[in-house]
Amino acid sequence: MRNVRGLIALALAITSGFVAVKAVSYYLNKPKAIKPIKKVVQKKKPMERPFSGVPEGMRIVTIRVDDVSGVSSKLRKGDLVDIIATTPLSGMDDGRVSRIIFKKVRIYDVSGIKGEKAGGVRAQRKSWNVSLLLSPENAAMLTAALKGADITLMARNTADNSGTDKEENNVRYIFTRDRGIRKLSGADGNVCKDIPRGMRAVTIPVKETDGICGVIRPGDTVDILLSSKVARIAGKDFREGEQVTVTGSEQLSKMILQNMEVLATENSVKSGCNTNMPVKLVTLLASPQDAVTLAAAVDTSKKMAVRLICRGQDDTEPGETKSVEVNNLFRGKYYHPHKIVVYKGTKIQVMRF
Repeated sequence: MRNVRGLIALALAITSGFVAVKAVSYYLNKPKAIKPIKKVVQKKKPMERPFSGVPEGMRIVTIRVDDVSGVSSKLRKGDLVDIIATTPLSGMDDGRVSRIIFKKVRIYDVSGIKGEKAGGVRAQRKSWNVSLLLSPENAAMLTAALKGADITLMARNTADNSGTDKEENNVRYIFTRDRGIRKLSGADGNVCKDIPRGMRAVTIPVKETDGICGVIRPGDTVDILLSSKVARIAGKDFREGEQVTVTGSEQLSKMILQNMEVLATENSVKSGCNTNMPVKLVTLLASPQDAVTLAAAVDTSKKMAVRLICRGQDDTEPGETKSVEVNNLFRGKYYHPHKIVVYKGTKIQVMRF
């Protein structure tokens, strides 16, 4: 009897184990419900504009420089540079004038340019496009300087705050083949040292309306206009020593000299004077012959008026001018440098052009 009970208990245990195994197997192999896949739509990031990082109120000017212009491949965005402009020295083919026009200019970007082929040989000098951060006014000034000057960049330490004085920015240096490099003297220096060999310094009085709103600065380039009253003589084709009849006078204006450089003004040679104020005396660099012409125009008669007309520093081409009589402006007459006389039988016709 005891053995029968043991067999029954064993059978129940085996049955319970089998049921448990089946239950676990069913639970583990039960198919999972398929969840619908949700599409994830990624939001597009707004396109970043290339100049969104430009500070408010600033502008970007891009210039092309090379390894000779004071720039190396190590120059990076955020670096600070000083900008030097070099221009030809008026009246001297081998002369150059250099000055610092801007200091502590921050670089916005630098990009390299592949070497260009010249004459079948690849150029050894590397070039870069350098974008500079400037105020609108300074950006316009640099753009103007690019047309008539060679631009050089000088890298500086970003922590260096020296050399920010505006007066120091106006210091200029001259290079000539015979005398090398010289510093143009400021208000406390000797201006005579700035006169190149073969040139003369002539000081003349000017009107408050000369220049640009009466302001003339050292380094400006001017033309000289002479106005005077001249006698109106009856007849024409006179011989030397012949008596003539003066019928009146006319106001005549003529351009006597062009491309004259201003060496100094009365404001620039006085300590503490504002160079932006109108001047009454101007010293010009002139050849010996031009100095004689200026002296004759200024000292001959008080009736003569000498006017200074400013011109662009990069405009060195002499302009063709003609004398103008004031009376002809009202009469509608104009000077004709060429004429042809046409004979038609007994008729004579003069054609002017």
